[in-house]
Amino acid sequence: MKKFSIIVVTLLASASLLMGQSKVSPFTANYLVTNRDKVATRTSLNDEEEVVSAYLHVSDHPNVSLLEDLGVKVTLQLDGILTVRMPLSVIPSLENLSFVKYIQIGTPVTPMLDKARPSAGVDKVHAGEGLTMPYTGKGVVVGIIDGGFDYTHPAFKDDVTGSTRIKRVWEQGSTGGIAPAGFGYGLELTTEESILAAKADVTSQSHGSHVAAIAAGAHRAEGNPYYGIASDADIVLVSKGAITANCANISDAIAYIYNYADSVGKPCVINMSLGWHQGPHDGTSPFDLVADQLQGEGRVLIGSMGNYGNDAVHVSKTFTSIDDSPLKAMASYKIAPSKDKVGGEIDIWGDKDMEFDLQVVVTRTSDGSQLSASEVIPVTAEAGSNTQEFILSGRISGKVIISTEINPINDKPHAFLTLGVESRGMGMTVGIVVTPRSVGTVHAWTDATYTTFETEVPEGWIPGNKERTLCEIGGTGQKIISVGAYVSSNTYTELGSAQLKHTGEEVGALAAFSSVGPTIDGRMKPDVIAPGSIIASAVNSYDSYRTSYPTASSIMWNESSFYYSYMQGTSMAAPFVTGVVATWLQAYPQLDSDAIRSVFQKTATNDAYTNSSTCGYGKIDAYSGLKEVLTMAEGMNECLSDTSLSVFVTRRTSNGLQLCFTHPIGQVVLTLYNASGMCVYHQVLNVTEVGSLYTIESSHLPTGIYILHVNDSAVKVTI
Repeated sequence: MKKFSIIVVTLLASASLLMGQSKVSPFTANYLVTNRDKVATRTSLNDEEEVVSAYLHVSDHPNVSLLEDLGVKVTLQLDGILTVRMPLSVIPSLENLSFVKYIQIGTPVTPMLDKARPSAGVDKVHAGEGLTMPYTGKGVVVGIIDGGFDYTHPAFKDDVTGSTRIKRVWEQGSTGGIAPAGFGYGLELTTEESILAAKADVTSQSHGSHVAAIAAGAHRAEGNPYYGIASDADIVLVSKGAITANCANISDAIAYIYNYADSVGKPCVINMSLGWHQGPHDGTSPFDLVADQLQGEGRVLIGSMGNYGNDAVHVSKTFTSIDDSPLKAMASYKIAPSKDKVGGEIDIWGDKDMEFDLQVVVTRTSDGSQLSASEVIPVTAEAGSNTQEFILSGRISGKVIISTEINPINDKPHAFLTLGVESRGMGMTVGIVVTPRSVGTVHAWTDATYTTFETEVPEGWIPGNKERTLCEIGGTGQKIISVGAYVSSNTYTELGSAQLKHTGEEVGALAAFSSVGPTIDGRMKPDVIAPGSIIASAVNSYDSYRTSYPTASSIMWNESSFYYSYMQGTSMAAPFVTGVVATWLQAYPQLDSDAIRSVFQKTATNDAYTNSSTCGYGKIDAYSGLKEVLTMAEGMNECLSDTSLSVFVTRRTSNGLQLCFTHPIGQVVLTLYNASGMCVYHQVLNVTEVGSLYTIESSHLPTGIYILHVNDSAVKVTI
């Protein structure tokens, strides 16, 4: 059999091909090979070079000053992990630092109501049916991380004042302005004037506007019926702008939004309708580890499962003996063979402490015969990290970059393949051959954008399947609430047309495109499903591709036309849940992901279409869920003894204790006493609005037990 020729690549003058105990991830290694020309031309830190976002896994007490001396900007510092912005050429220097354990450039991600609201009980929540008040997300911050925002759209105005509810914007890919404090890149917009003057982040997308308006679109936008769930919530937008978003940027975005919510003393729910298949799918990716640390009481993160339910992106095999036949799978290209420079990626992970051998082959899809093959690459602890570049031959031209490791975070064998196919003959493809060195299970995923796995394969080859199609970013974290999509509507009529169009799906069923779990460590995903087909919501009026989406309606606002269009996907289902959770946070601002899952378990709807393997706890029921949340709030340990006041300590912020008043009760006298009976705080205020929030400044007080008096009622609190 003819073998690939191996090209030994020098990445930098000081760093040869990545082998041995390298500290870089396989994706980073492949990225360095792909971009070696950019790095090689840089001779000093003063030269311009591509700056990338990345994660650094570090030991305790990392030397941030030393990192800054190397040109590394730390944007987020958590226990054991940093997000940074850095030039590519500093990676060899970082590997030499003892406190740096592992380096991973952020992996790229891609973006993933009229009948939807009543199907999930949202209209009852808005009407306050059987409740003491309506719930519309007032006093809650809704964050959206996406792209294609129209800041001027009336969907984002205040129903009463007409002012924008967008409080902050961070355009991560923009230049020429002031970046957010502590992050050092992009452009931050902090005033209504600057936000409206900017108009939009990009003029080639509408995904972000559609998502944001589902979660928090205005209730009365000039009579438009396609309003969102949390129509009174404050909105913070983070846009990837002109850059290719990656997971490290998104980690920064999450921290930025939570920081803003903390600064105004409000609970927060963030939506991420984004995803990518690269990663272990078990909650141990850098993104998932950071997301887990950032979440907590009043800090909720919602993600979409992905739209790959119809795609054979996954293969796996369990080896019970080292003599078992190998896992052999073929890449199936979504792009025609005549297209040049076809991309694609394959990510392979084994069980913890397992080892295997990997070979890349060129093969015929018809009979599985191999025209050429790479050397056998051991993915073992002894082999360490290994990066090799192979030239393809056998009626395929191009190259494959293969990087392998035993991942230091989860101790799993890992191989990452970048497929640089420039041309290929009909019926020819690239395949993988995984041979066990120990027992265990191996899973592999394609990128799903350029490649899937062949499903019709010869004997001895494993067909691709549609199992475990959940995406990283939104579908794999321990604390992230992951959302799948069901069909609340299967017909639509485009504006100006009388023709009723049908999606071919069945109302009530799980949408065929909705990705499914479970995670590799056995957790149920999605957590819940929500309406995702077919949803009308706001689109970016500055989007040059706006007409490519079927238009549902148009309205006039401030003498300009704005539009609502139809889209479908788990990208639409996730913000539906985000909006619902915002109404729940209004009722109980201390909710966290565990409490929300408990609410799902007790109140989600199940029917003939739902099962836990594909639908989690079932279809979200906003109304039943809200009633359960109100019951939880009534049982809080820190409720005041006079419940007729309906006031309680909602959460502790960095500044002090936050109170929430659920009834307009007029004059309120607040007095705080320490354990010795000394008055340490006194304030008189007038509460005239439902949902009013007030923060007792207590950051200057020592930690301990205090007695809080609200008029004639008292409660013990901890500071």
